[in-house]
Amino acid sequence: MEADARQGVADLVEATELDQARQPDLVTTIDCPQGRERGPLTVRVQAVPSEPVTWLWQDKFPIGKISLIVGDPGRGKSLLALDLAARLSVARPWPAGEANPWPPSGTVLLTAEDDVADTIRPRLEAAGADLARVVVFTGAKSGILSKGFQLPRDFDLLAEAIEQAGQVRLLVLDPLVAYLSSAAATNNAAVRAVMATLQDLAQAGHFAVVAISHLTKSPAASPIYRAMGSLGLVAASRAVWSLWPDLDDPKRTYFIPLKCNLSPSLTALAYQIAKHPDIDAPWLVWDPEPIPLTLVSTSTANPLPRVVDQQCIGWLRDLLKDGPLPAGTIDEQAGERGFGRNLVRRAKAALDVHTSLDEYGGKWVCRLP
Repeated sequence: MEADARQGVADLVEATELDQARQPDLVTTIDCPQGRERGPLTVRVQAVPSEPVTWLWQDKFPIGKISLIVGDPGRGKSLLALDLAARLSVARPWPAGEANPWPPSGTVLLTAEDDVADTIRPRLEAAGADLARVVVFTGAKSGILSKGFQLPRDFDLLAEAIEQAGQVRLLVLDPLVAYLSSAAATNNAAVRAVMATLQDLAQAGHFAVVAISHLTKSPAASPIYRAMGSLGLVAASRAVWSLWPDLDDPKRTYFIPLKCNLSPSLTALAYQIAKHPDIDAPWLVWDPEPIPLTLVSTSTANPLPRVVDQQCIGWLRDLLKDGPLPAGTIDEQAGERGFGRNLVRRAKAALDVHTSLDEYGGKWVCRLP
């Protein structure tokens, strides 16, 4: 089983024509003494050229790594994955107008909860996908029998499916725990072994892995500890994104980073699930602008920015866009709009507003950076 998985990864490396010529310089294999099947693999750091992180979606989902999306039922986790696949298939910009540098590319989708005909296809159509670039991996065949896909047993078949799909830049497992063996789902060491092999596959094929997980029913716990299954799932993921309801608007969902070790710049986003005007299927309608993380507290069980914070930020940005204004004028106009001092203070922090003493008028003035 493990040999098949390793062979599947090796085959994908060869099929995608990665630069294997440099591998002898990077990886040293020590021949095993006679009678031994195991030996160490070492990497000499001096021989490894530095390279930047490659992103599927900048600062959101890295290529060659595993990312996790967690949230309660009904928050749009599967819809979000399909929205990513649709945008990728036609090279459409990412939400909030963020650039998508990739040419039209493919997605391999593993879904244990949705039917292809009545759910996945209509939702992809509503999202504007090129359906030919999305492949659903429905299971494995053994002789004349079909059986469910399971990791780590079927890594070789997964590698084969990705190779056959061609030009894949995204692999979605929805939900991840549905495809793990019973041992791998709950055992930390077993889960880490599966995740390591999955990452090997992603690095070899130069695609991003987005795994989806439900949240456990432990509202008092920090969100990052509420992903269903072993904590190894979170630990092995390079990015973890959570979906949270807007307390002021139940139809609105926040897309909030809980962990992203590779990104120097993070923001949150928000969307609503709406009925498509022309197709009988839901789709995501994203807010036009990102949300500063200064409005989001991930140290609590509910890391929710408030709509009023975002309204205040927009108002303050418009107020200062033409130049600095006295702090007293801002406070006066904020009061007229019903924005309290703490609200204005948070908006100033989110916009990085500079406050200084006007050397001529002797008043404190505020300006955008």
